[in-house]
Amino acid sequence: MEEKLKYSDFNAFESILNDYEAKISDLRQKDYLKEEFILNISHDLRTHLNVVLSIMQLLKNKEYYTNNNENKWSEYSNSIKKSCYKMLKLINNLIDVTKLENNYFICNKENLDIVSFLENIVTSVDKYAKDKNISLIFDTNEEECIIGVDPEVIDRIVMNLLSNAIKFSPKSSEILITLDIDKNSVCISVRDQGPGIPEQEKQLVFNRFHKVNKLLTSEYEGSGIGLNLVNNLVKTHKGSIDIINHKDGCEFVVKFPREYCQECQTRKKISSNNKVEVLEIEFSDIY
Repeated sequence: MEEKLKYSDFNAFESILNDYEAKISDLRQKDYLKEEFILNISHDLRTHLNVVLSIMQLLKNKEYYTNNNENKWSEYSNSIKKSCYKMLKLINNLIDVTKLENNYFICNKENLDIVSFLENIVTSVDKYAKDKNISLIFDTNEEECIIGVDPEVIDRIVMNLLSNAIKFSPKSSEILITLDIDKNSVCISVRDQGPGIPEQEKQLVFNRFHKVNKLLTSEYEGSGIGLNLVNNLVKTHKGSIDIINHKDGCEFVVKFPREYCQECQTRKKISSNNKVEVLEIEFSDIY
């Protein structure tokens, strides 16, 4: 005697089918985002390469070279340098994100005074803010705090957040950098007076393949990989990063444990020349 299918069997089948359809839709969306991400990266690299190639073509023209003064050639030289820095930043970010996501990234911690370290970063970035008449304000609740961190990781996190803040802030505005320390944790926040991030996108901005609202970012360069990198770097220090929208801007809050490192490797000091180049690479796309 044939066994009849029960109504509940059809419900179970329909539920499984809907689940598979949702998964297929999710995979298609991820593929679309990956393709868009690759297109954005390719577009950025091609744009910067075209600048370099166009100037190289001018250099071949001896007549053009003869009729133009040194100031013009200095301008061209700076354009080449800036385009190369932008490509370097993009490639460096891609390499580091790949290392982080595949557990190849190595942290080299040392004990340092996080207060003076952060203050030095803000001071070194100040000239890039002043170019847009933006004021950087640093505030801390402690005068000194020795903790174990990887200086290059903290440097990268803060510079990336400051670069974004300067990029999206209007001229003649303020950016507030706050260091809040308690007995268990260290909290670094960067608050700007820019347009903020749409509420529906706050949880997506740290996704490697997500770029915030195209209308919001259309006038700015970048693939959107920076915040994904920051999020992964924060995780190397067992930390978290949150976004708070204010009526007059956006605030990124990074929090990680206040820990002293008993056995730390010593980081080689970055020379001042290298530091200048690191800054120029990081802030090459803020205009």
